[in-house]
Amino acid sequence: MKRLLKMSLVLLTITILSSCSTGTKSTADAKLPENLEAFTWWTDREKPFGEYSYKLSSEAEIEEKFDLKTLPSREKTIALFKDNFSIEGVTLEPEVTDVQSDGKNLTLKDTILYKNAEELYPSYIEIITMYQYLPELKKAKLYSQTISITNMSVDGQYHGKNFDGLIKELGALLDQKDMDKRIKEFKEKTADKEAIKLSDVSIFSTTESKGEKSLFSANFGVKYGSTGVPMKIYLETTDFRE
Repeated sequence: MKRLLKMSLVLLTITILSSCSTGTKSTADAKLPENLEAFTWWTDREKPFGEYSYKLSSEAEIEEKFDLKTLPSREKTIALFKDNFSIEGVTLEPEVTDVQSDGKNLTLKDTILYKNAEELYPSYIEIITMYQYLPELKKAKLYSQTISITNMSVDGQYHGKNFDGLIKELGALLDQKDMDKRIKEFKEKTADKEAIKLSDVSIFSTTESKGEKSLFSANFGVKYGSTGVPMKIYLETTDFRE
């Protein structure tokens, strides 16, 4: 009986250790395709971010105060938005970047708007960048970046210069070999303005996995309003590795 009990305890211990080992196995070093790695950022970090809720006074504060970096795609997209939606009759509002942090998770929210003579905002961009502190790894990572360009389409107008050109330039950020083909298929899908009303049309979507664990996802597409005009262009990336 004692021998059986000892054997049971040994087996239970082995099971627990095995379970713990499996449950805590890190995927931080899992490799991604090079074009997707461009949407990731990791760094060594000893302490949490701290608790904050305020507006940044300058862009440099992101790195100087929080020791964090943003992605090149953020700056490129902001430049694309400013250029493509700078049309007659609108003025560019001052850029605003909000910071929210609970210690383990920190979020940057960029908001840039164009305002017209009627005090309305026909177009604006929001970029939400989320960071995570991983205490067990003593690291911090950029968890996700959500780019959202909104066109107020209720009047049936696209308030930008060149929609096709913008889609092509945003697609180029993903550096996907078959992006030209995907954009061509997207144009074919969206040719009928009646059929695409209130629809969400994907241009590119992918999920990288290792076994049953998701490592990374990317989604690029356009949402259409009730008039069949583009309402929202989005590019979302998430790094699930931990």
